[in-house]
This record gives sequence, C-alpha cells and structure tokens, in this order.
Amino acid sequence: MSRNDHDTPRRGRPPTGARRGDARPARGPRPQDARAAEEARRASEIARTTGLPPEHALRVARGQADANDLMRRMALEAEAENLVRRHGLVRSLAMQVALGHADLQQVLRRMRIEAHLAAHADETALVPGAELVIGLTGQRALRARVEQVDRYEVDLLDLDAGVPLRAHKLQLKYAGAPDALRRVRRAVAWDASRKGRVAEIAARPQERYGCSDRRLGELVDARTPVRVTLVEGEVLQGEIVRVCRYEFVLATKQGEVTIFRHALADLR
Repeated sequence: MSRNDHDTPRRGRPPTGARRGDARPARGPRPQDARAAEEARRASEIARTTGLPPEHALRVARGQADANDLMRRMALEAEAENLVRRHGLVRSLAMQVALGHADLQQVLRRMRIEAHLAAHADETALVPGAELVIGLTGQRALRARVEQVDRYEVDLLDLDAGVPLRAHKLQLKYAGAPDALRRVRRAVAWDASRKGRVAEIAARPQERYGCSDRRLGELVDARTPVRVTLVEGEVLQGEIVRVCRYEFVLATKQGEVTIFRHALADLR
C-alpha cells in the first residue's frame, strides 16, 4: 500500500476532523416566509383600523381586494339584515332596498296590501243564518235571512213576508245589518243619470265596471274617501275598510255596508 493510499480518505467517509451528525450550516429565511409574515402584519393592522374580519383584511393586504369596497359591502349586508329583522322582508328584496334599487315605503305598502287581501279574500256577508237588509236589482230591498249559499245563487227568507226567495248573486247590490242599513239608506244620494233605472248586470266580468284588487287595496291602505255609484244609481260615500274576493265593505258616517263588486258602476 502506498503512502498516498493512507492519506486519501475513502469514499463515503467524512474527511479528517469531521464527525457524523455535525449540523449543516444554517440557512437564512426563505423569501416566501418573509412575504407571508409581512402580509400577516399588514392584515392585522388593516383589521385593527378598519374592523374588517381577518380573512377580508388578509385579502386587502395581498392586494386582492379594496378595503373601501369591502367595508361598503359589509355596511350594505348589515343594513339588509336589519331590514329583514325589522320588517320581515326577504333577503333579496332587503338588499335591493339597501342598494337603493327599491323604495322601502312602497315595498312595505305592497306587503300590507297583499297581507290584507290574503286575510279577507274568502270573507262574505252571505253567511247562512245572517239577517241582513239586501238591495236587489229592480230597485228592491228586503229584510232577509240567508238560508243557503250556492255557487251562483243564494236562498233567502223574506223576514217581513215570511216567504222564501231564491236570487242569483248578480241580483245583489249591497247588504248590511238592518239597523245600520236603515241609517245608511237615509244618507244615500242618487246619480241623476241612473236614478230609476232597472239594471241587469252583465254575466261576463269583462263587461262590468273594472276595479282590481290592487286598486281597492291601495284605497284601503291610504284610507282614501271614495264615492261609490251602483248600477241603478245609488251613491254612497265613505272609506273602504275591507276587500274580499267578490265584495268590499264601505264605512260610511251612518254605518258599514257591504258592496257587491259586480254591482259597481263607478268608483272615485
């Protein structure tokens, strides 16, 4: 073996003076670690000064979002949540109000009208057993008890004559409690162009005076005084207080009277 063979370290062995397990030289911080630490510091500062949640603040720190836009969005969402809690709006509509795309008062008015119509749609004065004064076409009025109500006709008992009467619903113009109707009839005015006319109400709804649920509901909500003219010339004035599918209730100074909508000739 030569001298050189003794002096040259064998492959795989540590050089002379080195031992296995010695630590490798320490490396400096990686650039990405330093960048993440700086983003976290900036995000913490943004969250502290703006009140943004940490995840939003981090997006701002990274340049992925604008702080003012995020704060504006948070304010809109908070306003929408408040509208949902206070007024029962659906969230999509509440956001439209918060954005200024819908007027809150108009939205609330529409909600009140829809709630009123839904609550009273199926109500009627023609309840079996009810005693009413009923105005019929042909300039007739009678005190009657409702015996039975069918789809198109109603069975009445004339309380003064003691005889039964079957009437088509289109013959009915108005109805009310006897005491109230006596007072109301004394206050009825007449449309000169219709007074004394005997009317036959059209069977087809499109041939009658049109008055939508929406219009009637708006009059109820606004408590607007109205002037009601019936097909044979009776004119009553008051406020509409209840709207049903086929009737509405008019509150006059003398009392309440139910108006059958098919008997309308004018409403203003």
